[in-house]
Amino acid sequence: MIPSMAAVRQAMVLVEQACAGTIEERARDLVNQAVVNPARTVEVVLALADMVAASRPPELPTDDVSYERYLKRAHAAFGRGERLEWVTTGEREYQRLRKQRARKGAA
Repeated sequence: MIPSMAAVRQAMVLVEQACAGTIEERARDLVNQAVVNPARTVEVVLALADMVAASRPPELPTDDVSYERYLKRAHAAFGRGERLEWVTTGEREYQRLRKQRARKGAA
């Protein structure tokens, strides 16, 4: 089940209020919504789960080929505007290696 845009927006509001420390009233609304519209509540929970999964960094690989894929994934995420810590760290390393290869190619 793919959450609707309304459920995603509601999940984003929940996250913003949780970060601000003002989640109590929204949490009560979500509990009431679970009674009235359980399907929408499931959509909101799925949207929250997607947000958590997206914010987790992938496992840092140990072999070179997988590490390159990890860096490319970080580079692509950075290009989409994501600024999570693993993305910015991976992008910095991606750019450092790219410039290093360009210097070796020019020499």
